[in-house]
This record gives sequence, C-alpha cells and structure tokens, in this order.
Amino acid sequence: MVFTPEQDAFILVAHFRSGTRNPDGTWSYSLQSCIDQFTEAFPDANVGYQTFANHKGVLVHRFETKNCICKGKTTGRKTVLTEEVTEDIQHRLEQSPNKSIRKLSAQTGLSVGSCHKALQKVLHMHPYKVSVVHELLPPDFERRINNCQWFNNNLNDDALLGLTFFTDEAWFHLSGYVNSQNYRTWATENPHSFVETSLHPIEVGVWVAISRRRIIGPIFFHDTVNAERYRTNILQPFFEQLHDDECQYGYFQQDGATAHTAGSTLRFLQEVYDDRIISQGLWPPRSPDLTAPDFFLFGHLKNNVFKNRLHTIDELQQPITHEIENITPYTLQRVFDNMKRRVNMCIANEGNHFQHLLVKACFVVKTQNIILLFIAIQVYLQYQLHSDNTAQGCKCMSTWRSLKRRGRLHTGSSRRRRDSFFALRFGYGVSSLGLRVVTANPVAAFCVYNWLHTSRRPQ
Repeated sequence: MVFTPEQDAFILVAHFRSGTRNPDGTWSYSLQSCIDQFTEAFPDANVGYQTFANHKGVLVHRFETKNCICKGKTTGRKTVLTEEVTEDIQHRLEQSPNKSIRKLSAQTGLSVGSCHKALQKVLHMHPYKVSVVHELLPPDFERRINNCQWFNNNLNDDALLGLTFFTDEAWFHLSGYVNSQNYRTWATENPHSFVETSLHPIEVGVWVAISRRRIIGPIFFHDTVNAERYRTNILQPFFEQLHDDECQYGYFQQDGATAHTAGSTLRFLQEVYDDRIISQGLWPPRSPDLTAPDFFLFGHLKNNVFKNRLHTIDELQQPITHEIENITPYTLQRVFDNMKRRVNMCIANEGNHFQHLLVKACFVVKTQNIILLFIAIQVYLQYQLHSDNTAQGCKCMSTWRSLKRRGRLHTGSSRRRRDSFFALRFGYGVSSLGLRVVTANPVAAFCVYNWLHTSRRPQ
C-alpha cells in the first residue's frame, strides 16, 4: 500500500500519542494503539499489521534523523566516473587527441555513453572539425611574409584597393560533387539507388577579377588555358572593361601559373599596367588564403550555384553570372577589410596558416558583478579598435583568455538556460567578434545596454 502524506503525518502523531513514560525515564510506544487510531481515522484503508509496523518504523527513523518525514534525495547508484577514471581518460586523450569515443570506450572498459559524459560534462571537452588547407613548403613562409609586408606598405589603402584587381580561375563541374557518406535514400526496402558519373565530366572554367569597388567577369572558358588563350580569351576582354583610373593607378594580381608568367603574357600585361603587376616573384605560391577570389568568391559561388539541379552548360553559366551580379558593393568592402586582417594575421603567425584565428566567435560574459562586466566590455571594444593592429589585438585576446581562466568568461555559443538571465548581444561587421552579456543583475544589464548603444563603433 502507498501511504499519502496526510496518513504519514497522522501515523507519526499517533505514535507519540501512544507513548507512556517508564519509571526509569524511558518511553514505550504501543503499536496496537497506533493501528487502532489509524483504523478509526481512515476506515477505508486496508493495511496489514506487518506493513504498518515497518512503515511506522521508517517514519519515526526519518523524523529522529532529519526532523521531517519526507524522503529527500536518494544517493542513486554509484558512478563509474571516479577521479582516477577521469584522469585516465584525460591522459589518453592528451596522448592521442584524435582518438574516437568508441576506441576510448574499448581501451577504458567504459560504455560509450560514460565516455561521452566524461568528455563533455566532466572534462569539458568538445569535438572540433579538422580544416583542410594548402600544404606550405619551407620557402613559402618567408615569401608570404614579404608579400604581406609589401601589401601593407603599398596597397593598404581603400582607394587603391578599389582600383586593384585580384584574379584567379576555377572549374565548375556540371554534375557537382556527390558525397556518398552524406547522400541517403529513405525507404522501407533498399531501392539500390546510384548516381551515374561520366568518364569525362562536363565542366566550365570561370575567370574573375575582383577589386574593392567592383567585379569584372565572369569570363568563361572550356579548354585548358595556355598563354595564347589567356591573352586572347581572358586578358583582352578584361582590358576592354577597365576604366581609365584603373589602368593608370591600379595593380593587377595573378598567381604563378605557367600561362600567366610566360614572357609574351607579361609583356602584354605591361602594356597596360607597366610594372604594377603582382605575380611570380612577388606573389607567394600556394596562398589562396590571401586572395579574394579564392577565400571568398569561388566558395560563395559553389555554395549557391548548385542549390538546384543543373543539366546543361548554359544552365550552369546563368546562375554563376547571376550570383556575381548580386554581390553588393558593401559585401566587397567587407571582403577587402577581411583581406587586410588576413595579411596582418599572416605576418603575426610568421607566414604559417592562420585560418583558425579568423573563426567568427561570440564572447560570452556571465556574471552579476557589474564592475567585471565593464572591464570585459572595455577589453572587447579595445580589441575592435585595434583589430587591424595585430600586436594590440593579440594583447586584448590574451586579456580575454586571462579573464576566461578565472571562470568569468565563456567563448562560443551559449545554450538557453532555465534561469532567467538578461542576454544582450552586440556584433561589429563580418570579421569582428560578437559579444554576449548574460547577467541576472537587471541594473547591470540596463547599464550595459545603454552604454553600448550610446557608444560609437570604434573607427
């Protein structure tokens, strides 16, 4: 039988009513008296003698130990994630950070769920994707630094970047790309679906020139580009669309492909650009992360062009042209602001890969201390102010990390909590970092909100 809270309270009162004091000062309690009182108060309750006796004993014990008759929290089953087990898991991952959870489960003897819980809830680790980047050879580092320093000395001007064109070409396949690991057919039985691919895929080459002011192109081609085709089919149509100021003051960038650096091609370029050519010798090889067509335009096109199924070359060329025409001047300005930031990051990282430093993140502050809030936000605004100055920017980032180590700041996206917090988010531009202020102090939230909204964006 399950006793109600009202019955439990009555049993405890009846227990003390039935007590009698002994000559030696101790107390004796009558179980039968308790049963009689309970039966009179709850005539419909059918309780066995032994069941009542056991339940009364439990209630009396709870009252004597806890001063209440509620059950309270149970201890639950013993956890397998002891301190020794957690340290073993952490040591294994420090030795092999690419280890899968299933392999970790097999090595430690724990379940997959326990390993996952230990990683995320105990060790606060998260899985991060591996980025695929171009291989850099030892001579490339110095070349990349020299090019970036030359950029800062000669091209780090918005007006000049509006006259300078960065160029490259890419191939667009009509069939797109089919990843069998991400392609599934849902059915009650296996339909044995397959995708046909041609031995010689249908493709079209796209050449574009992009500046901070506008884009020239796309110029399509279907054959392998040699020096003659590059001059006749690409450069000549490009020259015809140039403005006078672009020919007189602008620079022309191209990579070191053979067709681009042939003697006849360079002489053809010098007729328009004279010595204002950024090519082999000045432009570092294997550096698509420094030129706008590669780190922005071609990825943007391929993400949008293949949204719909395409069947002919004409159907492929139309959305490419349409997407390029839809790129706004504001987007181009943001892209070249990002290029400046990439150049500074490349110098600060001594010519090594810097993509991991460009990840757009959100700084999260969770505190009720209004003084700490203002300190953190001031550091954030200083980072915005010195985002182009790598030394100052890195100094502000180290201050953020120092505050984070003290347990006051978080980086990344914050999930919704059941607690009632005041969340404010502020972001400045595509290459800047967002700020999220989360506090349970309404005064602090109101002050921060008014301060940031009345402050001007750092220039």
